[in-house]
Amino acid sequence: MNRAKIAGLGLCATAALVAGCSYVPSSPTGHAMRDCSGVTLEDGADLSYCDFNGVDLTEATLTGANLTGAILHNANLRSVDLTKANLTSADVSQASLESIDPTDDTLAGANLTGANLTNTNFHNANLTATDLTDATIAGTNFSGTILTDATIPEGPLPGANLSGATWTDGSKCQSGSTGTCNS
Repeated sequence: MNRAKIAGLGLCATAALVAGCSYVPSSPTGHAMRDCSGVTLEDGADLSYCDFNGVDLTEATLTGANLTGAILHNANLRSVDLTKANLTSADVSQASLESIDPTDDTLAGANLTGANLTNTNFHNANLTATDLTDATIAGTNFSGTILTDATIPEGPLPGANLSGATWTDGSKCQSGSTGTCNS
């Protein structure tokens, strides 16, 4: 298990898990954020409503982590292991998720506005109602991904694999769909 201790950051978990947590202003979703400096990053960690704004988490292992409502704005998430992580309603805007593998992840309602998703593998991920406005999507794998009600950049998505994806209108993309959803 890969563990890393974070010091001096405005992080959160539940007050019961991290002694000395103090509440800070609410997240964009209105949920209270907590200051949990010193939290340990590990597989399955409860990092819900954590503030990782601008933090470099390159190559961290967050397998099965709960990042619900977390703020990861402008964070460096290159090569982070987010397998089976929950990022529901997380703010991942302007973040670099280049070449990560969030296979089977839940990112429903997440804000990925302006994020770098180049060569990211979203195979079988749930991106329902996720905002991908202005995201860089070149070479991204969306095969089997649920994109219902997601906000997608207009026009073709260069090199994006959409085979078997559930498109924004609920239709199923045919096998071999690349760049556009052929339903």
